Amino acid sequence: MELRNAITSIIGFVFTIGAVVLWIKGFWIEGFLAAILGELIDMPQRIAEHLTEPRRT
Repeated sequence: MELRNAITSIIGFVFTIGAVVLWIKGFWIEGFLAAILGELIDMPQRIAEHLTEPRRT
């Protein structure tokens, strides 16, 4: 009976660690995607600024 409790505790612990790792990874990936989206949204404005700025000779 104690062995079963120990196994259950270990499995619960592993699942908790796995959930935390996945949450951190998901959070990181979410931040990464937000950064990429931000870049894509800024890109047309940067291109327009680049095209409209006077040429340096």
